[in-house]
Amino acid sequence: MNCSTISSTVVVSAPAIVAVTDTTPSVNGLPGGTTTALTGNDTLNGSPVVVGTAAGNVQITSSTVPVGSGLVVNADGTVTVPANTPSGNYAVSYTICEVNNPLNCSTISSTVVVSAPAIVAVTDTTPSVNGLPGGTTTALTGNDTLNGSPVVVGTAAGNVQITSSTVPVGSGLVVNADGTVTVPANTPSGNYAVSYTICEVNNPLNCSTISSTVVVSAPAIVAVTETTPSVNGLPGGTTTALTGNDTLNGSPVVVGTAAGNVQITSSTVPVGSGLVVNADGTVTVPANTPSGNYAVSYTICEVNNPLNCSTISSTVVVSAPAIVAVTDTTPSVNGLPGGTTTALTGNDTLNGSPVVVGTAAGNVQITSSTVPVGSGLVVNADGTVTVPANTPSGNYAVSYTICEVNNPLNCSTISSTVVVSAPAIVAVTDTTPSVNGLPGGTTTALTGNDTLNGSPVVVGTAAGNVQITSSTVPVGSGLVVNADGTVTVPANTPSGNYAVSYTICEVNNPLNCSTISSTVVVSAPAIVAVTETTPSVNGLPGGTTTALTGNDTLNGSPVVVGTAAGNVQITSSTVPVGSGLVVNADGTVTVPANTPSGNYAVSYTICEVNNPLNCSTISSTVVVSAPAIVAVTDTTPSVNGLPGGTTTALTGNDTLNGSPVVVGTAAGNVQITSSTVPVGSGLVVNADGTVTVPANTPSGNYAVSYTICEVNNPLNCSTISSTVVVSARRLLR
Repeated sequence: MNCSTISSTVVVSAPAIVAVTDTTPSVNGLPGGTTTALTGNDTLNGSPVVVGTAAGNVQITSSTVPVGSGLVVNADGTVTVPANTPSGNYAVSYTICEVNNPLNCSTISSTVVVSAPAIVAVTDTTPSVNGLPGGTTTALTGNDTLNGSPVVVGTAAGNVQITSSTVPVGSGLVVNADGTVTVPANTPSGNYAVSYTICEVNNPLNCSTISSTVVVSAPAIVAVTETTPSVNGLPGGTTTALTGNDTLNGSPVVVGTAAGNVQITSSTVPVGSGLVVNADGTVTVPANTPSGNYAVSYTICEVNNPLNCSTISSTVVVSAPAIVAVTDTTPSVNGLPGGTTTALTGNDTLNGSPVVVGTAAGNVQITSSTVPVGSGLVVNADGTVTVPANTPSGNYAVSYTICEVNNPLNCSTISSTVVVSAPAIVAVTDTTPSVNGLPGGTTTALTGNDTLNGSPVVVGTAAGNVQITSSTVPVGSGLVVNADGTVTVPANTPSGNYAVSYTICEVNNPLNCSTISSTVVVSAPAIVAVTETTPSVNGLPGGTTTALTGNDTLNGSPVVVGTAAGNVQITSSTVPVGSGLVVNADGTVTVPANTPSGNYAVSYTICEVNNPLNCSTISSTVVVSAPAIVAVTDTTPSVNGLPGGTTTALTGNDTLNGSPVVVGTAAGNVQITSSTVPVGSGLVVNADGTVTVPANTPSGNYAVSYTICEVNNPLNCSTISSTVVVSARRLLR
């Protein structure tokens, strides 16, 4: 014992108390712990102190530790080092005092050694991460230890932190703060060397660096056998993608060129099929591809990992289009001219669209047809039906089959109706050109304006003709409707409009008829009374003229005056007042005797016996001539001039109308209206035509001129010079 005793003022001295500087064995700062007693080397009275409360012990009466260190100097002289105390040498000052002599103390500063824990980063190979979706590895620090225990990566006391890392250039890998590695999506498969350093949070310089391996795996690529939904081979089209069920990493593939996509790197299709496997995995089926199941093989490879591939054979289903022959009723075809219907296939569909009849791909053909026996109908290759001319009207059942050119067994059969209509038969009211009722005749056909199918009818018994099946005419008219549609008008038919009803029926369709009432016009003949100047009638004896109607015509022919049908009658006449003329029923005019000569205007009206109102009035001239008056040169028997005397009448040889004149004042007589005798002769021409020779008239031949004029016609005269013979007196012997 190292002691010193002194005697001081106190009789009894305190023992020497010596606190000795100590450096503790290190305490691992991570878990913390308790040091050995700092008092281990301290002495009391030269002997190791005993820390306690008993006499002879020492007590730690005060202590100081580094601020914030958390160190605690315990009563027994040890120092408690809390967990997560950074490594280092901590100066801890304390004072020990003797229990017996509390003022007998010693203060010292010792060193508490806190050590860093062992930190060990261990090489790791991560479980593989699928490079397609990418992901996060397990922590590279999974096997790393701190103080022999697995590290906890974090920022808390007792944790470690990754302070630095390196990844392959361009890999996109990221070492996360928690020690995991983020593998970005679409990272190619491979083993990636990743180096990192972990350092203790408590002791940032307490580090360990290591290189580990991050394993990136290729995703599973699986091409799955596919049977496509059918594609209609008529229009063709594009299938759904054959890759529709294919998977990459268990998810449906995306076909493309981007990272994470797959590409179709090769394919085979049936020879001659025309199928094309498209880059997007669909298959183009060309138009007019026959129906069937087509084996198509293809290979998909991952864009990220071009050698990560899968090959499969799928089935492309090409379906026949729906072919539907639809019952059709054609627009009617007029059976008279016949014609061609619209196509029976007009409503038929192939793949829901109207069919095209032909021989080209995508067309349909009529492969068979049946028509009613004896109908003459013909189903044409284009689907139309030829209806021959003069086909009776009716609904004709026509059956036909259409088959697809692309798929000759893809057919549809249907029965349609071909409607053959009766032509429009139209009897049109007609008013015939007039038929002259006098001679009668035949009208134009009443059917002249009638139409069958819009064209003039032909009356006859042949197909396409019409027949007059019935007719009515006015009772008693005598009209006859002839088979050819004309109407016979008998001679002497009174003029008028005759209603004639008739029915025409089609020969082809005897019930296709039309009835109409037409008008047969019977005209009165032209009646023309022509101004006539009659041959003269000698007014002296009078007489009868020729008929004034001699030039009159009825229907252009000379009239016949009478009461029979076709004759004319004189229904009225006027003659000059006082003329005594009489217009006779036969058209002649009676001129009474002693009618003065002249032109007499005679008006008369002739009317047709058949048509009493068909008349013509005219004024004609009746010529009454003066009779020939002829004074004839006469030589009178001689008159003895001595006694004188009276001659015979100078008019003895004169004639009026060829007959000896009668000199007088009565009608039919003549008068001597003037006379001349030789001057101085004394002769006197007497009114009776004799000449008075006065007595003593010298003998000689005396020229005596005189004029006789007709009493009826005072201007009808004749002048003559006659010879009056005066004889000398006879001498007596």
